[in-house]
Amino acid sequence: MEPKILKEARQKAKAEIYQCIKKWFSEDEIKKDITTEFLGIGEKRGKLILFSKNAEDFIVAGVDFLKILFEEVQKILFKNSREKIKFRKLKSDGDIVKSGEKIAEIEGRMKVLFATERLNINLLSRLCGIATETAKLVSEAKKYGIEVCATRKTTPGLRFLEKYAVAVGGGNPYRFSLSSAIMIKDNHIIACGGIEKIREIITKNRKKSEKLRDVIIEVQKMIDLEEVLKIAKELKNISVMLDNFPRDSIGEAIKKIREFSHRENLKVLIEISGGIKPEKLPDIAELKPDRISAGYITSSPKIPDISADIIAL
Repeated sequence: MEPKILKEARQKAKAEIYQCIKKWFSEDEIKKDITTEFLGIGEKRGKLILFSKNAEDFIVAGVDFLKILFEEVQKILFKNSREKIKFRKLKSDGDIVKSGEKIAEIEGRMKVLFATERLNINLLSRLCGIATETAKLVSEAKKYGIEVCATRKTTPGLRFLEKYAVAVGGGNPYRFSLSSAIMIKDNHIIACGGIEKIREIITKNRKKSEKLRDVIIEVQKMIDLEEVLKIAKELKNISVMLDNFPRDSIGEAIKKIREFSHRENLKVLIEISGGIKPEKLPDIAELKPDRISAGYITSSPKIPDISADIIAL
């Protein structure tokens, strides 16, 4: 059975595809492909083959969405035709692709294939890159029982697609939007006048606060941790994010949180964020956090080399 978080991410990503289609197609002016028109091959039938030119293996993400793009271009360029494109998926999301292996084959009019070629490669490559980077981090984190979470450091307009790729890679998409959970970060604390003020606000609105699903509070220095633990005692549904916390005192902070949790019989989730990389995991694992959040898996993944061949039929 498909995990609930993956199913939710897929649904959001699919909806985002339809929201973005008009913008994407207008960028390439798909009705004005002067090269295909000049060569007089637009009406001919062809086959587009998507395959890996990447030296390293990577994980597929987003292949099911490609069919939507081809079908929508078909509707636009051949409005009154009942003809349909033939989409053959050779790899499914989550599969590993080796160099030279085919991912999908699409048959249709040349006009449709050339209009959609670059968009499909660009989108697929990015999502595969995110899924692959996530999977690498998850693979290491699993050794220590640590959950990997994404951040909101995503490409504008591609939030849900990129979060879906994270889920395919085995990570937790985490907050899809500002409405997903309350996350009180350093700028919120500054804007409110300090962590003590945050506690006052929560205490004042205690009845409302107790109904909150999850409250995440960022802590960057030890002095603020004491106040955050007082908040945890009141809310009982809090996560502490140690963001870019000083390495020499992060162990002490985690020990303090664990002792508090044991003493108060409360589960306070500990998240480490800031500069997370696979090579740093052994050091982080020694600290035994519950989860880590990494921005690079969506903001700067290594993009695999995916190419396309188009042949006449």
